[in-house]
Amino acid sequence: MKNTEKAQEAINKIIELFQDPKDLAGKIAFATISGFGKPSDSWSLNNRILQMLAETEDGRSFEAWKKIKRYPKKGSKAFYILRPIMVPIANDIKDEGGTVIDTKKFFILKGFTVQPEFRYEDTEGAELKENKKEMPEPRLKEIAEELGLKVGYMNSNGHSWGWFSKTQQEIRLGTTDERVFFHELAHAIDHKFNEKNWKGGQDAVQEITAELSAAVLGMLYGMDVVKNHYDYIQHYAGQFKSVEDACIKVMARVEKVINFVLDRQKKEYSKEEDKAA
Repeated sequence: MKNTEKAQEAINKIIELFQDPKDLAGKIAFATISGFGKPSDSWSLNNRILQMLAETEDGRSFEAWKKIKRYPKKGSKAFYILRPIMVPIANDIKDEGGTVIDTKKFFILKGFTVQPEFRYEDTEGAELKENKKEMPEPRLKEIAEELGLKVGYMNSNGHSWGWFSKTQQEIRLGTTDERVFFHELAHAIDHKFNEKNWKGGQDAVQEITAELSAAVLGMLYGMDVVKNHYDYIQHYAGQFKSVEDACIKVMARVEKVINFVLDRQKKEYSKEEDKAA
């Protein structure tokens, strides 16, 4: 495959994401995080998304891996990022008599080529010294901890932006979008009240409860209630008459989730008032 074809293929992968705005939003939210001491920290957002689509958080060229004594495994295949082709242009500046008195040089974008990168997972050799950066802590994390849950980040690989696991006692996030955390936290609280009847997998009632709760919590914290909330609920509302009917049916569960959060926020506010008194 020619470089121009590979470049077009990479561009198409980015364009395809626009067909699923929620998926794109999650990828952008996670891909914008940098500061881990990796070459991709300085890449464009498009290239960092292409890296995520390759299911890795660390892609480097053969020469970059060679410098730290790691090498692509035999048979491993590269993924490709976009590299702009910049062409130098000279513009002569003339005086009134037509004599060239200065020349300004600048570059114009001619197009894109591709640069092969190899995933960390496909390399071997010297141990990699990690320079980890603290990820932002979502608001209400303390409530998850009160429920005995750890909160951490993961490479979503586009498969899931978050999940709650009671058996593993944790909430894992593939994005820094707090709405996703609110959704998983709502699952955890809803589970507390409905543990005996809890269903594994993507149960419609549980998903609608979590998403509607996340929308309400988002509003309480000054976030915009985005169309994605409606779309998500609509996706699971097939067994109900309508999206509105689905929301009404889970309203009692949502109320318990929100009250559970608000009760704890009131306690925290009271503690702060006592300290100030």
